[in-house]
Amino acid sequence: MNTIPTPDAQDIKSALEQLSRDDLLALIQRMVQQHPDLAGLIVSKQPTATRKPRAPSNAELCRLQVEKIFRTTDRKTWGSEARAAEPLPDIVAIAEEYVEQQNFAEAAVLYEIIIRAIRDSYDSFRWHADEGQLDDVVEDCVEGLSNCLRGMHGNTAVRRQILQMLFDVYDFDTNLENDMLVMSDKVPAILVRSTTPEERRMIAKWVREAFNLDIDWYAGDVGEFCEDFYVLLLGL
Repeated sequence: MNTIPTPDAQDIKSALEQLSRDDLLALIQRMVQQHPDLAGLIVSKQPTATRKPRAPSNAELCRLQVEKIFRTTDRKTWGSEARAAEPLPDIVAIAEEYVEQQNFAEAAVLYEIIIRAIRDSYDSFRWHADEGQLDDVVEDCVEGLSNCLRGMHGNTAVRRQILQMLFDVYDFDTNLENDMLVMSDKVPAILVRSTTPEERRMIAKWVREAFNLDIDWYAGDVGEFCEDFYVLLLGL
């Protein structure tokens, strides 16, 4: 029986050279769909002597890569959280590059992808309270989002998206069965110091709705509630 010979490197190179740019892009997209781990080769850092501005990322490729990390990491043995967290800083580093280039909207998208993936899979990876590698990744993303807020002015829609994500992280963290915040302890200060008066009023509304609070700020004993950030924020 005749068999089709396996093409060598030169054959593959010659075939690729015959393809148009659009054909190459379509081929790469199909390859990534079949093998999501290839996305890391596309979005990873490119070491060069002089760093050029990074082109807009394909957020969907990053999303596929993050989803694959959580889908394929073994959750049945000790250390699963560390294994899931290990490759995530590579994507955080890409977002940090965008922050350095003041492409805050692109950075915010990547931070959000990482945070949402961790939040959605969090319970299935936590084996012991002494673990916390995923918490550390979220903290890095929170810091990155804070840098976006400080550097971004005028883009109301993106700023609101960032504030909502920070608030969601804080809300999620406060509902965990821990004695202290493990991933969002810097969020309260960010929401107060890096926001406009209008944004603080918006956040106060979110807090009131999320915690179902109805405080009389003119009552004599209101001070006893002020140890909690989310109550104090209502007074801003």
